[in-house]
Amino acid sequence: MLPPWTPKQTQQHKKAAALLTNIAHQTFAFAKEGITEYELQHFVLNKYQKYRLVSDKDPPIVAFGRNTNKPHHFPKKTSLRLRREMPVLIDLWAHLREPAAPFADITWMGYCGKIPSEFQKNFSRVLAARDACVRAMRKGAYADQIDQAAREELGNLARHFTHSTGHPLGTTSPHGNCSGLRHSNHTKIRRRIAYSIEPGIYLQEYGIRTEINALLDKKLIITTPVQRRLIHI
Repeated sequence: MLPPWTPKQTQQHKKAAALLTNIAHQTFAFAKEGITEYELQHFVLNKYQKYRLVSDKDPPIVAFGRNTNKPHHFPKKTSLRLRREMPVLIDLWAHLREPAAPFADITWMGYCGKIPSEFQKNFSRVLAARDACVRAMRKGAYADQIDQAAREELGNLARHFTHSTGHPLGTTSPHGNCSGLRHSNHTKIRRRIAYSIEPGIYLQEYGIRTEINALLDKKLIITTPVQRRLIHI
């Protein structure tokens, strides 16, 4: 089982998180009508090289429109082009090119054009679910209680939340080798290892997900910037 992180590993994780967030903002700034998911994905990969970040075998997730309802959408060359009235989801994970450096793992969302009121309302519900998880984690809760906090906040949308609420972050994979934040895991979260917190909903027309990283030590530390509003494209 992955041991608690050293102070150096925590700093490595925080640095990777800051770099990924910078890449996320650059990616949204680069996005424009007509660009493909595949092209935007390769924009991200080029930034990984520039900042000397290392990922795993899977490329970053870039999804437009209806493809945002697939939790793991890896675009091909024949991918969607960005049009108005399309949501955009990017999910990035990587670590520093240093020995035993832990991953950071984030998801941010934007919207091309005027944001529909229903989409904004549902996005706000997902943000509220994330914040409920943070409150539960701050108490040193059990993994299943954090998962339950997200689902209770989502209410009738919880039936569209089709994966676990989060996972520990590893050094060779974004998924660490201890149990994640799921309803079947009644163990206390481990201290001094960061977890992803990533509630989402996946409707027929679109999906919505937000993702931050948090580490419980003497107090809860949110190690990534927290998205509060959709990025306008």
